[in-house]
Amino acid sequence: MREIKFRGFSKEMNKWCVGDLVSRPKPYIVGEMLESNEEYCNLEFWRPVDPESVGQFTGLKDKLGKEIYEGDICRIRSVDDEGQFVDDWKNCKIWFCKGQFITDYYGFPVHYFFREKSEIEVIGNIYEHPELLKEEEPCHG
Repeated sequence: MREIKFRGFSKEMNKWCVGDLVSRPKPYIVGEMLESNEEYCNLEFWRPVDPESVGQFTGLKDKLGKEIYEGDICRIRSVDDEGQFVDDWKNCKIWFCKGQFITDYYGFPVHYFFREKSEIEVIGNIYEHPELLKEEEPCHG
């Protein structure tokens, strides 16, 4: 089973926070619960984050072992049945659509590239590096 976690950018801390998501009334990334009872709970941390920066972990890591999140921009190149690269690197956005994480690489699901032994590398994210993408593809289907 894949680990469910989120990340978001904390302007207050000027860094990315990873943990659970509490989305009301505004988004917070929260750490582990350290103790609790019927009257209170004590969390490891509680950080407000920019709503535009929040993304869920896909459960996958790139070729360098970096976790891949919704909103990441990855360089991808695919291979044929013989393991030969069939195209140049392409920058692709990762997002969640209709129950799965997909890319704008012809709309393929992210897990497809791991099954096909393609190369995938996180190079940034849409929050900090939108210039890495030429245009966004809408969610189809």
